[in-house]
Amino acid sequence: MNAQTEQGHKDLRNVLLNGRVLINGMPLTGNELGVLIQEEQMRVTK
Repeated sequence: MNAQTEQGHKDLRNVLLNGRVLINGMPLTGNELGVLIQEEQMRVTK
């Protein structure tokens, strides 16, 4: 596992623990983050 992946896992654990993640300084819930990820995936696969 490289450093970037490891950091991603740490960030994800933090989200799961506190239920919020900061994106550009805006707190998002895991649910909102899931929606963003889905939208990004759809955008990329088009």
